[in-house]
Amino acid sequence: MKSGYKQSAFTLIELLVVIAIIAILAAILFPVFAQAREKARQATCTSNLKQIALGELMYIQDYDETFSPSNTPSPAGISGNTGWAHLIDPYIKANVPQGTIIGDPLSVFVCPDFKVSDLGTAAQSRPNSSYAANRLLMAATASFPAAGSPQSLAGVQYAGQTVLFAEGEGIRYYTDGNDTQQHDGEVANDPPGTNVQLFDANTSYVVSRGRHAGGSQYAFSDGHAKHFQAPNPNYKNVPLGAAGAYAPTNVTPTLSGNGIVYSRAQFPNAAGWFNEN
Repeated sequence: MKSGYKQSAFTLIELLVVIAIIAILAAILFPVFAQAREKARQATCTSNLKQIALGELMYIQDYDETFSPSNTPSPAGISGNTGWAHLIDPYIKANVPQGTIIGDPLSVFVCPDFKVSDLGTAAQSRPNSSYAANRLLMAATASFPAAGSPQSLAGVQYAGQTVLFAEGEGIRYYTDGNDTQQHDGEVANDPPGTNVQLFDANTSYVVSRGRHAGGSQYAFSDGHAKHFQAPNPNYKNVPLGAAGAYAPTNVTPTLSGNGIVYSRAQFPNAAGWFNEN
């Protein structure tokens, strides 16, 4: 006995139409998912910097209203200098060791968008330098002992606008946030160790200030953290002739005149600055 039911099947044209629709939906949705993931990483980065800033403020209260140094000489037997993360870790409890840290990320002290590949070689990678302290507040006593001691919180006039921590490329524990010169005063015949470290530190910041969707996160001296856009374009590549020890040697920053700037004296109406004098 024959059934009156006739089995139907997709034709080739119908199958191609379905595939085309799926491809169109994927093309629309995948960038949305990517943006959502980046927003999540950006939110995590803001949270990290908020916790780091609060840890620094707790350190300040225990040390006579004085900021921690951004790096100090390590005890004998420990390689490299000891950075600010180790000094404020007792308030955050991330178990950060002393000395130069190479390898795996460490809790809130590492930006979720930090990539070792940004530096070229893993040997130059310090994950806990993906956030850099403002050296003008948190003196780098191991690198610049003649530059003086860390500043007092009472000496900060504009705590809500003075940068405490910024993004870094995993090179130096600190930065001046200086985007006004390509060499920071360094010339090709400078003796090693004079301004090379400042060149590295400032280049590391400039390269990283566009890390999150063309901007980056900052923590301020009153403890809050916020996202600000970088200039567009952020920097340009030109031959320089003098090289830092780690940082890209051909980066000339674009001067930031609004948002986060290097100096309040130069741009008093900016949202924030590294140098408030």
